Amino acid sequence: MKDDEELERYLSEFRPRAVRPLVVPASRARAWVKPMAAAAVLLVCAGGAVWYSRMPRADRITPPPLVVDSDAKSDTDMLSWFALTRLALEDDRKFEMELEQESRAELPAFTGPDSGLHILARE
Repeated sequence: MKDDEELERYLSEFRPRAVRPLVVPASRARAWVKPMAAAAVLLVCAGGAVWYSRMPRADRITPPPLVVDSDAKSDTDMLSWFALTRLALEDDRKFEMELEQESRAELPAFTGPDSGLHILARE
């Protein structure tokens, strides 16, 4: 019973207010500015990305076509990577011989006066 009286006393401290009408803010005429600004930023970024991807760069420039001398090996003499893989799986000895021939033809000799080993031997 004491709790009920205490609650009644507590609730009597509150005074009701008169209900006022709900105020709805007027819609702003410039509500479209932020979405348009965001769209413009996206358009500029996309345009910049397209421009940058199409811009010629030094690493993208294709070299002129290679002119093959008549003294050079023909395409039939050089084995493709697929043929080299098959040769390595089937016959190790022929594969090693082919690699040795290719390395002698493609890599610089280490016995010349301007070779890397000769320069290192001086130091």
